[in-house]
Amino acid sequence: MKRIAKVVILGGLALTLTACIAGTTDSAQAATGPAMAQMVLGFWHGLLAPFLILAELARRFFPASIHFSWTAYQAGVVGFPYNIGYCFGLVSWPFMIWARLRRP
Repeated sequence: MKRIAKVVILGGLALTLTACIAGTTDSAQAATGPAMAQMVLGFWHGLLAPFLILAELARRFFPASIHFSWTAYQAGVVGFPYNIGYCFGLVSWPFMIWARLRRP
C-alpha cells in the first residue's frame, strides 16, 4: 500500500510542477516578475530540459499520438537572471546523479 501511495503522490506532484513548464501561460506570467523569480524559473526550466528534450524526440517520431506545446526554454524571457538560472539548472544534472550514486 505504501508503494501505491508514493506513486500517486509523485504523480500528483509531477502534474502540479508541470504547470510552470516553458511555453505555458503560467510560465510567461512568472517570467515577468522580479529578478529572483526569473532566476528560479530559469533553474526549474534547466532541470526540466532533459525530460522535455526526450518528449520532443518522442513527438518527432510519433507525431500522431503526442500533442503538446511545451518548449525547453522560455523564449520571451531574455533577461540575465533567467539565463543564469537556466544554466545552473542544466549543469546541475550530472552533480545530482553523481551525488545519488555515491550514497551508500
